[in-house]
Amino acid sequence: MRRRLLVLALGACLASSASAQSPSGEITMTADRAQVEVGGIFQLRITATVVGGQAQLAPPELASFDVIGRSVSSGSLNRGMQRESRLTQTFQLRAREPGVFQVGPATIDFGGGTRIESNVLQITVGGGLQAGQTPGAGGTPGLPPANLPSANHVDGMAFSQNGFLRTWVDDAEPYVGQQVNVTVYLYMRGPLRASPAITREATTDGFWTRDLLPPSRSLDARQQTLQGLTFQVYTLRHVAAFPLQSGALTIGAPAMEVRNAGIWSLLGGGGNEPMRLEGIPVTVNVRPLPEAGRPDGEVHVGALTLGAELDRTQVGTGDAVTLTVQAEGRGAIEQVRIPDPSGAGLRVLSPEIRDSVSTPGGVVRGTRIYRWLIVPEEPGTFTLGPFEVPVFDPETGQYSVARAPEITLTAAGNAAATAPDPDAPEPDADASGPDADAPSFGPIHTRSELTRSYATLVDRGWYRGLLALGPLLLLVGLGVRTWRRRAASDDPSRAPRRARRAARARLKAARAHAEANEPRAFYAAVGAALKDVLEARLGQP
Repeated sequence: MRRRLLVLALGACLASSASAQSPSGEITMTADRAQVEVGGIFQLRITATVVGGQAQLAPPELASFDVIGRSVSSGSLNRGMQRESRLTQTFQLRAREPGVFQVGPATIDFGGGTRIESNVLQITVGGGLQAGQTPGAGGTPGLPPANLPSANHVDGMAFSQNGFLRTWVDDAEPYVGQQVNVTVYLYMRGPLRASPAITREATTDGFWTRDLLPPSRSLDARQQTLQGLTFQVYTLRHVAAFPLQSGALTIGAPAMEVRNAGIWSLLGGGGNEPMRLEGIPVTVNVRPLPEAGRPDGEVHVGALTLGAELDRTQVGTGDAVTLTVQAEGRGAIEQVRIPDPSGAGLRVLSPEIRDSVSTPGGVVRGTRIYRWLIVPEEPGTFTLGPFEVPVFDPETGQYSVARAPEITLTAAGNAAATAPDPDAPEPDADASGPDADAPSFGPIHTRSELTRSYATLVDRGWYRGLLALGPLLLLVGLGVRTWRRRAASDDPSRAPRRARRAARARLKAARAHAEANEPRAFYAAVGAALKDVLEARLGQP
């Protein structure tokens, strides 16, 4: 009975513990903008926090937009007996068509039918064309209106019935740092016979510019009627210009030479001579940023959002962490400056900076990412940030501050050893003190300084002679071999000499036989000598 009660009590404890540690969480979804033009890019961020378990994050349906980028970051932290996990998904989305779209919800699924939904966002997508412009294609800007422009545009048109250049600026009075688009058009009565030769570019002194046309494109014509005449219109230049100072800034007049295929050239009337065209300079009156309500620091003109994250929030002393701050928005994003983080006990290295810029719909947008390596050299808790950049929106005329919240970094362990200061004065060698009579030691050597001969075998004097000995012996052997072969050969030119030597030898032997009174041997030696001589002379045995 006691054992059964004990088992029931243990089961109740386990069930209550599992119930106490059942997973929980929350999920939120944010967008950096609620309104965007067709072709514009905006950022959608989903942040999910799960406590005491695991879950799957499912993003919302994004079929109404083009997904051009996606990033995922995660982290975890132990809080007592429970583990807290955080997952962030960031999407770069491009608006495809105008309308009002509902985005969401995103969900986190714990399994077993338990799930949590995020909030729902509403994104409004506008048309994206400027008033009075006719649409272009493939990154080409629309044509300016045929009638006279309104006061908020600048039109540099030197009209001529045969053809002319037209410089169009879409904003006559921008603020300092505000994007204005400058476009140079070529108007011709007939199609071009060849690409125009630009002899003078339109100068943009006082502006920071970025090309908006694709790097590889064809020079296509569109038709427009001006003052009752139909022209073929070509887009030659299309740049985003950001004024760097206030006041009257002049965009210089372009010039070029063109050949067209009009009726006169087809009939041979002067078609070989190029047409020389010159535009007219235009002036843009740049307004300074309003002083009322202007925050301190360098102001970014356009729209901007900031985000910051650490790859780890808890490290050991002396270990490096990566701090990433991302600035994203509209305007001259490459000019955004984010100050370096600082703090006592932190060593911050120079940042790595990466830029990603796009120009959808002729609007410069992009992302600038700062990455710092930070090394805590002392244990403790450090606060990084907040990071702030003042922003001026020229559309509303209002200031704001883009802000990334502060991040806490915790370092544990002993303090890291610091390098000695190279500028610190050296101690006085003659200084007196309690250790003045202490024995002194020489400097510590980390390697032996004994003198050794490090000459290699190649450097030895006899090495070259040893190398030459082998070939010399080979040549001697070949010579001896050749001499022996020649000596043993039956060369006819050598036969008489051999026969004479042999005959002399036999005659010497015959003399010896005669002195010994041996007639048989005497006559045999004389006969052999005669035979050898005759064979050598006749050349046959």
